[in-house]
Amino acid sequence: MKTRIISAAVLVAILLIFLYVGNIYLNIGISVICFIGLYEFQKVVEAYKLKPFRVTNYITAAIYLSLLIILPKDKYSIVLQATVVLYTLVLLTIFLFKDDTKPADIGINLMTIVYVVFTLSHMIFLNGSIYIWLIFITAWSTDTCAYFIGVFFGKRKLCPKLSPKKTIGGSIAGILGCIISSMIFGYIFKTGNILQLGLLGLFCSIFAQVGDICASKFKRVAGIKDYGNLMPGHGGILDRFDSIIFTAPIVYYFTLFII
Repeated sequence: MKTRIISAAVLVAILLIFLYVGNIYLNIGISVICFIGLYEFQKVVEAYKLKPFRVTNYITAAIYLSLLIILPKDKYSIVLQATVVLYTLVLLTIFLFKDDTKPADIGINLMTIVYVVFTLSHMIFLNGSIYIWLIFITAWSTDTCAYFIGVFFGKRKLCPKLSPKKTIGGSIAGILGCIISSMIFGYIFKTGNILQLGLLGLFCSIFAQVGDICASKFKRVAGIKDYGNLMPGHGGILDRFDSIIFTAPIVYYFTLFII
């Protein structure tokens, strides 16, 4: 437990520094997280007895993230759309000319880029916005409230086969804690409508938990305990950012279209 707490404290401290500094340094830090996450998830793909197109995936991620760093924000949506289309065409070309490539290989590689790189890159989309903090506040408040309250009041298991420690009581506590945290954030920083931020907290908490359980299922099917061992007591990048994968896009699009 001591190692886990120290490791978490170091991670949070580093993350807070990057969030505070922002600008290109934050974009580079997020890009590093994307590459480590991509490396980790490709090991899962191999455990599924499928074929990760490592070189193609790394090149795609490098070009996409570099364009996000170089180009202005009003080009981000175009870059995302173009990368999705072109990467899909590349995968289909590989499928056409490589006889040993199966349709499942194409699907899992496309999902790898979307699941890891495209989702996490939404943190770059919010670089410079106060709302970027909500990506982490919603994920952390959900996890913290669900854990500590679930320990004392959680009786019924939420999904015992995938995540035995999660309880329905903890899940509800996580949702309520996230809603309250989001509304407090809005009250303190005078950002948007308080009720809208509460609604955002609701959505983020639900999907943060979905992201956590989804990551657990990926690992269980692959027969592994953790995605990596980068952080003692926590595992790999994807073990810590499994909720962020879901909250980052939700916060971005919610603030873009609603707030």
